[in-house]
Amino acid sequence: ADWRRKKSPEDWARVASSAGDKLPRTEAKLIDKYVEVCKRSEVYGMTFFYARRNDANEDFLVGIDHNGIHFISKKDGKTRVSETVPYSKIIKYGATVEYFWMNIDDKSAGKKKSNPFGLGGQGVNMLLYTLQSWELYEQVFD
Repeated sequence: ADWRRKKSPEDWARVASSAGDKLPRTEAKLIDKYVEVCKRSEVYGMTFFYARRNDANEDFLVGIDHNGIHFISKKDGKTRVSETVPYSKIIKYGATVEYFWMNIDDKSAGKKKSNPFGLGGQGVNMLLYTLQSWELYEQVFD
């Protein structure tokens, strides 16, 4: 990784030994400190899937947690949640071997898209093409 080359091994040794003085001394406290640092991440606690959206010509990393379904992008070398679909906005969802679909209640989007699956007149707003469609479905169902 490029970030390792920015410092010499001697520089890294100095950083590690000076940080060691600030770290907790017991294993339990060290684990607590690690989890505390991880929890600061916006993607902490998510389950991840790779997918391609029907409305975009690129692959996305999809994260699922207790708040909803998140689309994650990498910009300027940083991983960020670029869009979130909260569970309260998902009217219906399902999966096939090839994709996960969800019908989103988005009043600002205007008319629903056409309905190729006969889902009671409410169009499929988003398809996520992935080999992990059933696993994604199970995470949403949970």
